[in-house]
Amino acid sequence: MIMTKRPWTKVEETLLIKALAEFDPTNVDWMDVSRIVGRAPNACSTKYRHMCRSDWDKSRPVFSGTLSYEKAPAHVLDERARRYEATFDRDKAALHDGNPTAIIFGDPPPGRSALDRMRSAP
Repeated sequence: MIMTKRPWTKVEETLLIKALAEFDPTNVDWMDVSRIVGRAPNACSTKYRHMCRSDWDKSRPVFSGTLSYEKAPAHVLDERARRYEATFDRDKAALHDGNPTAIIFGDPPPGRSALDRMRSAP
């Protein structure tokens, strides 16, 4: 079943508010609310959360999951560069050793796996 997003109408918003007035705010049964409103339970809970946001919250940007270079501290960028370089060195060594699974699956070099370190421990 393909579901499409359609805008909320004022009638649906009013039904949502009236339906939520019947429930304890700490224990809302979104299935019952969705039957009253005629929308999916997740759509009702999301709409309710958006309706409850204050104007201050609405003006704040939503975090997109990415961090720009200007906002990341220098030590974080340096650590990331070291990790990328270590991965590049590992892949380069794997190509030289003729071990393609190290590149594909990220296998550690010989002697560097957790099992190899456990065996070499006294």
